[in-house]
Amino acid sequence: MDEPIITSVKIENKNRTNQTQIDAKKATEKIMAGELYGVLATQNNGHPYTSLMAYGYSSDLKKIVFITPKTTRKYQFLEACNNVAFQVDNRPKIIKSIMTIESLTATGTAYKVDANKKEYNYLRSLLLSKHHYLEYSSSSPSSALYCIKVKHLFHVVRLQEVSVITP
Repeated sequence: MDEPIITSVKIENKNRTNQTQIDAKKATEKIMAGELYGVLATQNNGHPYTSLMAYGYSSDLKKIVFITPKTTRKYQFLEACNNVAFQVDNRPKIIKSIMTIESLTATGTAYKVDANKKEYNYLRSLLLSKHHYLEYSSSSPSSALYCIKVKHLFHVVRLQEVSVITP
């Protein structure tokens, strides 16, 4: 898995008169809390694949959880290769300025959560707290609950200013 080529930084916002700085961790928490869906990037035999996903996350930003039916391509790809990326952004339906959009990409490893393990109910509750309508499918034997162990979070503002967060 790639390592970041930059270190964690706070980005100075020169457009504000008081020269305040953006706190990347707070901005990341706001994006994760404010959005319902993200894009999961998987791979298979060197080919990338993306999927729109409902997600939940831990307050320390170390875990992102989602479910998938076991009959999907994404499930097969996750079983074959656990290196993933997960992207969330806050773009509005009507964009007044592309410079206001913030994006977050989490990189890490995904693992299927065993329903018999202690962490299962906790991780499932993270997902259901945002997506209560997934109650039935998240408990179905034909679905799998996955957790991404986040290694790095890349927060991007104004298209090119990047902060790296290591939770």
